Amino acid sequence: MPTGWDWCNVGNLFANSTGLSYKKDQLNKKSNSMIRVLRGGNIQDGNYIFKKDDIFISSEFVKQDLFLKKGYMITPAVTSLEHIGKIALIDKDYDNIVVGGFVLMLKPIFQYYIMLQYLLLFFSTNYHREACRKITHKSGQAFYNLSRDKLMKLYIAIPPLGEQKRIVDKFNKITKFLDL
Repeated sequence: MPTGWDWCNVGNLFANSTGLSYKKDQLNKKSNSMIRVLRGGNIQDGNYIFKKDDIFISSEFVKQDLFLKKGYMITPAVTSLEHIGKIALIDKDYDNIVVGGFVLMLKPIFQYYIMLQYLLLFFSTNYHREACRKITHKSGQAFYNLSRDKLMKLYIAIPPLGEQKRIVDKFNKITKFLDL
């Protein structure tokens, strides 16, 4: 470990919660205020997408504290082994988007946006994905459950803020050069 770096548990950096739990019949109720519900399939490598088959639910079934906020990270909790460990960083506040109950929300308990960008890179590594796969258990034929408690105990290598910025800047420069 380089000088100045430390190991830290995910739980020392984030509070966590699951997304919206709902009953299928609640999806049939239409209102003037419908809320988009993101699911595991909306989470890509580092970002999230809106899909044509996204579901919507009336706002009357959604608590305000479930809306996605800038800086939250979301990751599937119940999914195929291929998608375990994928994560997305929310880039703005939403008052009309939540995640479903099979998605975990990681809410940062620190103030540094550069650290979120660094953590997004770290969480996108094979090291992190393999660590997540090791702490899952199979449920049913095709789905795996990512243990929230075990996720919060995973270790992350944390460099000083200046080094985090250098790493993020270097990554952005390379991806821009490669037009990724």
